[in-house]
This record gives sequence, C-alpha cells and structure tokens, in this order.
Amino acid sequence: MRASSVGVAVLGAVFALALPVTGCGNDNPNGRDGGALDGGGDAGTPGDAGVDAGLVDAGDANDTCDVAGQMGCDAGESCLLYQLPSSDFGSACFSGECDLVAQNCPAGQKCTYVSDGGVSVRACTADGTDGEGAPCSLTATSNTCQKGLVCLPKTLPDGDAGTFCARFCYSNGDCANGEACFLTVAPNGNSERPLVCARPCDLFAQDCPPGRGCYPGPTAPGCYPEGTVADGEPCTFSDECRPGSACVQQQCAPLCAFPDGTPGCASGTCTPLAIPGVSDAGACLDM
Repeated sequence: MRASSVGVAVLGAVFALALPVTGCGNDNPNGRDGGALDGGGDAGTPGDAGVDAGLVDAGDANDTCDVAGQMGCDAGESCLLYQLPSSDFGSACFSGECDLVAQNCPAGQKCTYVSDGGVSVRACTADGTDGEGAPCSLTATSNTCQKGLVCLPKTLPDGDAGTFCARFCYSNGDCANGEACFLTVAPNGNSERPLVCARPCDLFAQDCPPGRGCYPGPTAPGCYPEGTVADGEPCTFSDECRPGSACVQQQCAPLCAFPDGTPGCASGTCTPLAIPGVSDAGACLDM
C-alpha cells in the first residue's frame, strides 16, 4: 500500500493578456515575475500582447464550482479560476457571451477575448486560420488563431519575442501532444483566469531553459525563474527553492523519485508528495 502523501506548495503561472488598445499590464497582486510557456520566456511585444507572468500558490478553499468538469454553474456561465488577494486561486461562475472551450459561437466565428472599453471580455468574433503552435497576430477585436486558441507571447530560440497560438482548456483531457492544462491567462481588467495548454517539464531531469527551474504546478510541473532558498530554509512558494527542490511543510526540500528511483536522497527519507502529474514524486525529509 502506498504511503500517504505530504502536501507541497504548487504553482500556477498567470499570463496577463493585454489587447493592443490597452497596452501591456500586470494585474498580479504579488508582483512576482515568472512563468514560461512550453519552457519559453515571458517576453511580449510592446503595444501588442504583453505578458507579465506571476506565480501563485494553488488551493481549493475558495472553489465554488468545478473547472475541469464544468459543473456547479447556471446555463450561460463558465466555471473559471480567479485570483485572490492572497495570490491563491479560487473558482467561480462567470457569465459571458460564449464558452472558450466549447466554442459555441455561430459558424465562421470563434469565442475569444476582445477589448470593450479597455476591458478584455469574451465575445464571438471572426475565426482565424493559424493553428495550434503557429505564429499569430492580434488586434483589439480578434486574433489570427483558429477557434479554441488564443494568441500569446513567447520567447523565440534566438531570444526575440514572438507570438503563437495556445489552446484554451478546462482539464488535461482538452490538451494533446503531451501537453497539460496548467497555464493561466489574465485578461486585462477582467477577474477571469482561463487556462491554456502547455508542455510540462521534468521535475527530476530539470529540463527547463537556463535561469529557470522545473517546479510543481496545479495540474503539471512548469518552468519558472529559479529560486535561491537553500534546502532546510523557510519558504512559501516552491519556486523560491533552488531547482531540484520544492517547498514542503514550509521548508525547501530536495526532490526524489519515490520510493527508490533516481534521484534518491543523500540524507533523509524519500517521502511521497502529492504533486499533480508526477506519480513518483517525493521529497527527502527527516522523519
């Protein structure tokens, strides 16, 4: 029988979606920069679709509906995440013209965010032609992505900033090609936090770009700016710890593959962790 799991402070990346008419913005209350799409950067094109990413501790104390199952809301409402002043996530029912995942707009149109008086709102607009992962462009009233996708910034291999189409999602089942539903978009002036698909990183291999570490996320591990807190020191968020460690019981602890995989523990006991998307996650703890 598997031992009971220890809780870990997981993270979620928030991407501020600022449409051209409003410019770039950051509504992350804790002001912490971070988050990467598919291991890329968080750079944006000035005046286009700027992204300021922030990390938040995930929790369910303020959930009033089920995002993954889209249950608990009235007709015409979507269950979406929202960000609390404490930087935790909660879920709530939001009314809107259309559904980002169900894509219930008339033929030839798609559900996406458009600018309405400086606030990004869900609305039906002309469908685009760019597919998932393809470069894209956007205006205040639409973008060139196909329905079900959103145009977001990403750092290109040469270091320049570009944009590409990412898929809206409610759960991992909405994603394909090894991706998971764990990145959160922050529409300008709107408390909704829709999710998009991205490729998880490997907690043990630490396969993120230089300057970033792979840390636990709400549904899968993600790349975030690497932390500096040493093992055994106090922490609140896992990305405060050095790469290869996580915030467990409010202290940074080395990660291990439970029960006896690689990496193992130089000291302490490999204790299983409840990390979404990683069945053999553990941390080296003094028991």
